[in-house]
Amino acid sequence: MSNKIVCMCGLSLGLMLSPVGFSIVSAQDKCKVSEGPEVAKSTYTQQHVLDVGDVPGHQIRIFEVHRTYPNDKPNCEGLKRIESWDRGYSNYIDWTGPVTTFGVTVLENGDKIFDQSVGTSQTTIGPDGTKNSTFTGVTRYTGGTGTCDAGAEGRYRGFHRRRAFSA
Repeated sequence: MSNKIVCMCGLSLGLMLSPVGFSIVSAQDKCKVSEGPEVAKSTYTQQHVLDVGDVPGHQIRIFEVHRTYPNDKPNCEGLKRIESWDRGYSNYIDWTGPVTTFGVTVLENGDKIFDQSVGTSQTTIGPDGTKNSTFTGVTRYTGGTGTCDAGAEGRYRGFHRRRAFSA
């Protein structure tokens, strides 16, 4: 795998919410990238929730998130993200539990990057009743098109914090 592929995959992160901090490491090079909530505009385009019925607040869900990047910074190869799609599923009790997503990120030159993220969301309730979620996980880049063709792989380790939301 070339350093070029590893760095390009570094900015493809399409995890649900921001800010995000992560680093990409290869044997020859290191590319660090961080971003804040102003980078992506996220919309849940589909979401289906089923109550499990064993304990209060236990739900399984499938979802799709679309993001656009009007203020994206170029990645290590000088390319910006145009959009990304994440499709995933979660198994939450009161918004805490495991989540898995499968992502497709489209770069400004038309290349695509494919990834799979696995992690855990932890939700706490603030004094004013708002919920704050923190996601911690690992993203494996599984391939792509163009300069990110199949076999390209990198890793993300980090966290993101969801903006407060009402119950």
